[in-house]
Amino acid sequence: MLREVRLRQEYASELPDVVPGRWYTAAMLAGLIKGHRLIKEGLDIELPERLLDPERFEFRGGGPRQGGWLGARTRRVDRLQERKRQTA
Repeated sequence: MLREVRLRQEYASELPDVVPGRWYTAAMLAGLIKGHRLIKEGLDIELPERLLDPERFEFRGGGPRQGGWLGARTRRVDRLQERKRQTA
């Protein structure tokens, strides 16, 4: 079973692209949040161990991701880093 997550209503203003109360797969939503933060804050930011804070999100099914997202790379990050190298 996939791990699912939904944003609590009281934090809706912090994540305008996420519909509060709607269930998303945790991996997809964590990737979306990570991508938005990297684009908004830059590639050199320090991401927290858990992008999906249990205070802001409700979880169901599956289990927590082993090892967190800190080492996870995405194709988007690869493209952003390549673009950064080209402009440096």
